[in-house]
Amino acid sequence: MRLPNRSVVERRTAIPVLIVAMAIFAALALSACGGGSSSSSSTESTTAGEEPASGGEATKAAAGEEAATGEPIKTMFITPLQSQATPTYQDGEAAAVAFEKWTNAHGGIGGRPIKITICDERGEPTQAAACARQAVQENDVAVVGSFTFFGESIVPILEKAHVALFGGCCAESAAELESPISFPLGSQPAYGAAAVAKAFEEGCETMNAVIVEGAEAVFEPVMENAAKVYGKKINKFVTIPAAAKDESAVVAEALSGDPECVATIFGESLYKAWMGPWAQSGTSAVMYGAQGNLNEQALEGFEEAGDGSIIAGVYANYKTPPWQEYREALEFAEVDPSLDYGSLSAQGAWSGGVGFKVVAESI
Repeated sequence: MRLPNRSVVERRTAIPVLIVAMAIFAALALSACGGGSSSSSSTESTTAGEEPASGGEATKAAAGEEAATGEPIKTMFITPLQSQATPTYQDGEAAAVAFEKWTNAHGGIGGRPIKITICDERGEPTQAAACARQAVQENDVAVVGSFTFFGESIVPILEKAHVALFGGCCAESAAELESPISFPLGSQPAYGAAAVAKAFEEGCETMNAVIVEGAEAVFEPVMENAAKVYGKKINKFVTIPAAAKDESAVVAEALSGDPECVATIFGESLYKAWMGPWAQSGTSAVMYGAQGNLNEQALEGFEEAGDGSIIAGVYANYKTPPWQEYREALEFAEVDPSLDYGSLSAQGAWSGGVGFKVVAESI
């Protein structure tokens, strides 16, 4: 199945913001194509160094289909779930669980069940490394669809053991972009470039950018180059701490020089600390952010201040036809309805899993 390359601009009904879709990747097109038989499985959730716990009851085999049999194909999903230092991504965890349950209820991978261990890296490089060591020790064939701020801690361990880091949405480190065992599917820096391009195409003359600490090296050059294409420049790059707190000082710095536009490259939990000072500033600057980060949850209580903001995306809106199977899987897995499954983390977890399944079944 192929989808045409196109840009999608959509006005959301709950909050008047726009979505700019950068591209629709091949793996996402494949995500609409299902089939197969069924099996039962359970997802393990663990923090590195602890015994894995059951992630829920085994899924029931679909009526009239044979269950997948044989030795499970073992993978790991790494992301921060309990952290005081970074944003957390329960939406990504839920999507990974949904992928396992759905896949095993529809024939597994080549007839074999997939078993996904969820490893909480707690927003700490040492824990991220411990997750990677656990994946190696438990003979996981790959770390799939993950998001972490600590690729530099994970990649060397996986590389030494020849374990693939596959299908991530959002490579944050040089190691993830350069290692021969790393295969990201999403192009996270592209949404930064998309936000810059959209701003200047719509007539913005002055722009500042705010980037979460640790991601500056990945985003700044891409965004600077995007501005150069339009004969412009980003006047100031501001770093926002990864842990949510009172962001009044950061907002004030981001608005210094009275920019017409502000690109915001950080997670949903940070927006919750950002929006109060942003609203109190009374600025008329247009805010640009990422899908699944600058969202309804982040703007709750500050809808008026967020009116007219622009959302730049890596993936197409998950309510579009290519994501039908994803939506069915989320419903099947009975995920928490309060989370945003149109996020980079959640859509990345699903598309990473789909890409892994396609590759594994071709071997």
